[in-house]
Amino acid sequence: MILICSLYFASWLCLKTPPVIPPKLYECVEARITCYAPTGYNMANTKPPKNGWVAVSDRTIPFDTKIEVRGKEYKVGDRTAKWVHEKHVLTIDIFMESGCDMTFGAKRELVKIYR
Repeated sequence: MILICSLYFASWLCLKTPPVIPPKLYECVEARITCYAPTGYNMANTKPPKNGWVAVSDRTIPFDTKIEVRGKEYKVGDRTAKWVHEKHVLTIDIFMESGCDMTFGAKRELVKIYR
């Protein structure tokens, strides 16, 4: 508890304030991690896809939200198909200009979502 006092007309006025609780910087959640390759189309945020961007299945996560997967930071710029969220847990689809193939698979991992 913090005590704030002020001298006002020669008398002390003291107010008790609740403790300051720092905001939660991120949320750790389990997500299904997949990848996608160039499609020739822009992302849902109207920008062309490039490395460092991801598509998410949860449409409540705003564009440009930072997400950390395996220690690497990405930004939300696209959405997966609606059926993906209905069928699976949160899915994070990492855009890869190269290296996204059948061997990548779909892995469940803990990720950090910065709000």
